[in-house]
Amino acid sequence: WVLRNCRGVPAWNVPVLPFVFLVSALVSGAGVLGLVLPLTSFPAESRPLQLGMVGLVLLSGVAWGLYLARHCGPERHCVTDPAVLGIIGVGHLLPLGILLLTLDVSGFGPVAAALVGGAVLIGQLHAKACLILRAGVLRPITLNNLALRRQP
Repeated sequence: WVLRNCRGVPAWNVPVLPFVFLVSALVSGAGVLGLVLPLTSFPAESRPLQLGMVGLVLLSGVAWGLYLARHCGPERHCVTDPAVLGIIGVGHLLPLGILLLTLDVSGFGPVAAALVGGAVLIGQLHAKACLILRAGVLRPITLNNLALRRQP
């Protein structure tokens, strides 16, 4: 919510940003779970775990799609931006592909769980770095641009 209310940064002043960060936190937690799963006695072949991870990765893809649709107008080429391609490819498509390929077989073992977890975390960290560091371009705030309202 703090970033959402930053009027000086157009990339952050988007109503869907709190949803993007909430979903990003949930899918990052699933990524950490995938990474530590080989170290635990919990069975990685658990179908509910796989379905939950598929759902979170899809929800994250929807959140980023909403953000890009709101932030990237027709004059910008955000979809072909290498940073966006990395976020979508590594952070969403790769883990989703691994999860869907191993959904019906019992091959979703510790290695696949670690690959999915690592790809999700790399994608989410890259996305947040791009959003905060790269897209954090300030627009000038002057008195003419500032909507001043009189308090009654």
